Amino acid sequence: MEDLPAGYRPNVGVCLINADDQIFVASRLNVPGAWQMPQGGIEEGEEPKSAAIRELQEETGIVSAEIISEVPKWLTYDFPPAVKAKVNRLWGGEWHGQAQKWFLMRFTKDDREVNLASGEVDPEFSEWKWASPEEVIEQAVDYKRPTYEEVLRTFSPYFTQSGKAAKCQSAKWMSILGFCRFSQIVTTKQVLYITAMRGQGGNIVKWDTSSWRRVSSKHIIRDPISAFDVSADGKLLAIILAQNMVRKPHLGLVTALMFSQDSRALVSTSMDSSARVTLIKDKKKSGLSLWVIILIILLAISVYYMKTEGILP
Repeated sequence: MEDLPAGYRPNVGVCLINADDQIFVASRLNVPGAWQMPQGGIEEGEEPKSAAIRELQEETGIVSAEIISEVPKWLTYDFPPAVKAKVNRLWGGEWHGQAQKWFLMRFTKDDREVNLASGEVDPEFSEWKWASPEEVIEQAVDYKRPTYEEVLRTFSPYFTQSGKAAKCQSAKWMSILGFCRFSQIVTTKQVLYITAMRGQGGNIVKWDTSSWRRVSSKHIIRDPISAFDVSADGKLLAIILAQNMVRKPHLGLVTALMFSQDSRALVSTSMDSSARVTLIKDKKKSGLSLWVIILIILLAISVYYMKTEGILP
């Protein structure tokens, strides 16, 4: 990439504005209270403009945006020591910081298009809002603030109105939440699993019950989920799709699934007033039993041999 500063990871940033010239910012899941504009790394062989469009869609779900302008040069910021050590382990490099190409984009649809948990990648943000330029700078982390000041100073001719910040909106309300289950093991930290439906997609969202922070969101299937359960050890997941019916023996929509405490049986119930118990084969335990039998046989042969040879009385 032309004129890319050495030692800095290539990155893009998006300053997205709405019809009221408010700026889109979101709060990071792993750093509560840290508000930022969308940004992300440039992939190998990718043009900065294409990377900006891709990152905006992956992080916010927004596809209805047009590029208005861009900062003509690379803008850099250095990582603080603690952040530098963490991201270099994650990215497998030795970066001083990031070099960014910034783009100004206009959002052309309404807020219903925003989806922080689109399922394409793991969510990075917990909530979002529209903010004034002053708020964006004030709420940015310290080491990014000089870059934000220069970005907004460059794009300031395009801000024709002084919009007020809109109410903060949480990612958890951007999807329809369905069923929930607590993990069954109480000797360790409990986990809460929730189904989340967005359009026709089914996700399983995992929450840490000690901090009540979302740990992950996994896109499971394209269709909505009507019932699910997680085994006590967290290794097995059972789901039923909303438009599918289990035909033997259920003739209606399955409404509930539940593993037994030992995870060796799964109970399902249906709207046709039927219930079914499905036994789950434990291949690992079956294999262990076979080896135990073989060991006993070998021991018996050894004892018989030693007796015939007079080794044992």
